[in-house]
Amino acid sequence: MYQGKFESTQLDGLASTLLVDNGDFSVAMVGGLEYEMIKFKQTSDPESAAGIISGGSGGDDVDATRDRSAAYLEFQVGLPANVEFSAAVRYERYEQEGSLTGPQGEVVNSSTFDAVVPKFGLSWRPVDSLLLRASYGDSFRAPNMSEMFSSQSLSFEKAVDSLWCNEPGNVDAIYCATNNQHKTWFGGNPNLEAEEGNSLTFGGVWNVTDAWNLELSYYSITYDNKIESIDVDDILRDEIKNGSSPYVTRGPDGKIEYIEAGIRNLATVETSGIDFVTAYNLETGFGDFNFKLDLTHVLDFKKQDNAESEMIDYAGTTDSPDWRGNFATSWKYDDFSAAWTVVYIGSQSASYFNELEKTDRYVDYDNYFKHNIQFGYTHAYNGSITVGVNNVFDAETPNYYTYADYRDVNVGLYDVLGRTYYLRINQKF
Repeated sequence: MYQGKFESTQLDGLASTLLVDNGDFSVAMVGGLEYEMIKFKQTSDPESAAGIISGGSGGDDVDATRDRSAAYLEFQVGLPANVEFSAAVRYERYEQEGSLTGPQGEVVNSSTFDAVVPKFGLSWRPVDSLLLRASYGDSFRAPNMSEMFSSQSLSFEKAVDSLWCNEPGNVDAIYCATNNQHKTWFGGNPNLEAEEGNSLTFGGVWNVTDAWNLELSYYSITYDNKIESIDVDDILRDEIKNGSSPYVTRGPDGKIEYIEAGIRNLATVETSGIDFVTAYNLETGFGDFNFKLDLTHVLDFKKQDNAESEMIDYAGTTDSPDWRGNFATSWKYDDFSAAWTVVYIGSQSASYFNELEKTDRYVDYDNYFKHNIQFGYTHAYNGSITVGVNNVFDAETPNYYTYADYRDVNVGLYDVLGRTYYLRINQKF
């Protein structure tokens, strides 16, 4: 049973004006101030919160306060030849305090995070049908109260201790079984630092005709101190790469006693890629059609777990496909409509993880396609009826490992339900 209380007090104001308006040259400005004070407390039953019930509702308790102050200023400049330039700057300051209880006892922490972040944009329309644009900006994100102060929860996670099990002379069939569970603590991290980064994008949109448009963009994003939730498998892989891990506590025999998972700062994350979108509208005597294709190709997705470790490019490896896309077709004629959507996830290689853990448990993933269809009818009584099928061809999801397990599929990427049917009735009165 949860009890929660959230109190928020906010004050904000802004002012905007047009500074210059002289033909092809104009300057507009907006500036503002913001203040917010938050008190957040969420508690579960005392037994779960204390970690007495493993796998219970512990890990959700929060008792924290946050004060946020911000100021911003932005200019929008119109230039000759259909050029527009924008410049903005924002200052944010967070003061947070909270407590949590975990394997090391109760920890009380107060932290202050602040930063000045600029952003710049440039666009040019050489002809009415073509828009070219570019932008650069810094980013700043303070960890939220749940990430820092949610209570620690005890669980038992399945994972293979490849570091111990692959060591010559270490033999324990039960401990090294693929379904062996390890005592694991999840919860907030009061020592988190603010996440900072920068991003660069440029590209263009071309309206080839009134019915057809194309969009192509390049992006490059870098994060320092990236805040992420780290699972047990990632922690054990980092331990293999680095030779040790502060998040893994081992006993005198070298076996794992417990693991501290949850949320932490990564040293650096760098990614870049290309986005492509095209859409076409077709009007006919038997209905209007719309076709849309979007594709994303990840050029690189590099992570550095700490300042001493090397950057690893995970693009195209397990869980990190370097190709993704969607193709959608829709049709509408009077009160009838239909749609067909194809979801595409690119193939992924497991060789990096197999070589790292000296195993053959991981398998390569093939290209994955999922087809969804639906049909709709809008009737004269202010309502509609829709029927559909998701995953029409019952595409199977790729398995993580060569053995069967209820967690062998990445539910964040793939549809684990298989073919499903639905009926939706919407009636307004």
